[in-house]
Amino acid sequence: MRGAAGHLAQLADFADPRWAPAAEREKLEAELAHLRAGAREPLDAKRVERLLRGAWGGKLSDHLEDLGDEPVALAAAGQVHRATLEDGRAVAVKLVHPGAEDALRADLVNVALLAQLGAAIVPGLDARAIAGELRERALEELDLEHEAQAMRTFARAYRGHPFVFVPAPVTELCHTGVLVAEWVDGTAFEDVLELDQEARDRYGEILVRFHTGAMLHTGAFHADPHPGNHRLLDDGRVAFLDYGATGRADAAWLAGLLDAADALEQDDADRFKRDLAGLGYLAAPERLDGGALLAHARASAGPLLSDDPVRIDQDLALAAMEAQAEHAGTIEDLLRHGRVPARDLQAGRMMAGLGAVLARLEARAPWGAIAAEPRRGGAPATPLGEQDAAFWAGRGHSRADAVQGLRRAAA
Repeated sequence: MRGAAGHLAQLADFADPRWAPAAEREKLEAELAHLRAGAREPLDAKRVERLLRGAWGGKLSDHLEDLGDEPVALAAAGQVHRATLEDGRAVAVKLVHPGAEDALRADLVNVALLAQLGAAIVPGLDARAIAGELRERALEELDLEHEAQAMRTFARAYRGHPFVFVPAPVTELCHTGVLVAEWVDGTAFEDVLELDQEARDRYGEILVRFHTGAMLHTGAFHADPHPGNHRLLDDGRVAFLDYGATGRADAAWLAGLLDAADALEQDDADRFKRDLAGLGYLAAPERLDGGALLAHARASAGPLLSDDPVRIDQDLALAAMEAQAEHAGTIEDLLRHGRVPARDLQAGRMMAGLGAVLARLEARAPWGAIAAEPRRGGAPATPLGEQDAAFWAGRGHSRADAVQGLRRAAA
C-alpha cells in the first residue's frame, strides 16, 4: 500500500504497548515506531511554497507574514506548518501531498477485495456498499475544503463552551488541498498520560461528551478520536482538531439507538430484538433469539452499563472478552444472520477509537449514567455534564428539546 499506509500508521498510534506481554513489549514498540516513521515523508519547504502559491495565487507574502520551514505534524496524506497571518494571528496551515489521492484510489481497489472476503465470513455484509462507503469517506478526508466546512460548523456550535474548544478555519485561505485554521497551543496526549488520575478521568469524560454529545446537538460527529487530534489547553478546555473524518447522525438512526438502549436497560428482549431489526442490524430476525441477543449485549458491555464509576483498562477488556466467550453460539448466529450497514462505518470508527484512547488513559467515570442522560432526563451524572447541559440550554437547545426534536424527525 502507498496511499493507505499513513492511515495504518495512525491506527498504530492507538496501540498501548503496556498491554502486550512483557517479553513482546520492546519488539512491539519498535514495530510501531517503524510503522509511524516509514509511512510519513514530509515535503521540503520549496515544494510547500509552490503548492501554496498554486492554491492562493500571487506571492506567499500576499497571504502570510511568515511560514515555518519544518512541518509541526505529519498527517496520513499531508503535513501541517505553523504560520502567521499579516494581522499577526498564528495559524496552522495543512496541505495534502501531491499524488496522495491517486495512491489512495489504487489502494481502495485492494480494500474492495478485502470487503468481499469479509462478506464470505459475514453473509450480511454488503461488500459493495461497504467498499463504496470506505471509498467516499477516505477520499473525503483528502478534500480540505470539505474539512474546513465541517470545522466551521463545529466551531460555531461550540463557541463559548466551558470545556470544548474548536479552532475556527480562515475561510478565505481554505482550498481543496489547503486548510488554514487558528493555531492551538496545548498539552499533547502523550503528556496528558503523565498527569494524575483525576486529570486523566476528566480528560476522558470530555472526549466522550464531545464525540458522542455532538450527535444530539449538531446532527454530526467527529469520527476520529486519534491521540493527535486533541490537546489539553491551559484553561482546562480540550481543543479538538482535524475534521476530515466527520459523520452525520441521521435522526431515525439516533432515535433507534436510544430505543434499543432503553430496551437493553429494561431487560426487554423482544423489544431489543425489534429495535435492532429496525436499525438494520438483523438480516433474518426470525432466526435469532431475542433473549440470547440481550444476554450477548450485556456480556459485551458488562460493567459499562452500570451507573457506578468504572475504569476502562486492560482488566475490563479481558473480562469483557471472557464474558463474550460464554456467548459464542450467539456470536456465530449473528455472523450468519446479522448485518453491518455501511452507514455505521464512521460511527464504528469513532467508538472503537474512543475506547482505545480511554483505555490508554485508564479513565474512570460513571459511563453508563453518562450514556443514559439523553434517555432518562433529570440531572446530569457529573459536574461536567451539568456544565454541558447549561451551555446547550443557554443556546436554546436543551437536552430534552434535542431528544424531542430527534424523535419528531424520526417519526
